[in-house]
Amino acid sequence: MEAAYDHLLLWLALAFLPTLIALARKHNSKLAIGMLNFLSVVLTLPLALFGGWIITMIAWFGALIWSLTGNTARRELAIRYPSDKILLPQPRRQRAGNQGRADRVSRMGSLR
Repeated sequence: MEAAYDHLLLWLALAFLPTLIALARKHNSKLAIGMLNFLSVVLTLPLALFGGWIITMIAWFGALIWSLTGNTARRELAIRYPSDKILLPQPRRQRAGNQGRADRVSRMGSLR
């Protein structure tokens, strides 16, 4: 009896292999791939029993190929080396003959 369950689990894993691949690769269309895979495996099963295997196989292989395409979430890879320096914006320094705005206003007030 356990062998029957093992065979069923193996069949389910193989049947939904495109969906599992799409989920593992974080494919952008994983929901659509899963729906195509579900439709090709579960809903066309009655057709497959009566000789409609070609429809099931075309849809399954289509989902498998789609799940292997490069339409996945972008991964950012940051490599840092010890010699990298992070440059932060520095505050502006005042030039020798150029005072700040507050200094200029106070000087203008003292001119009267």
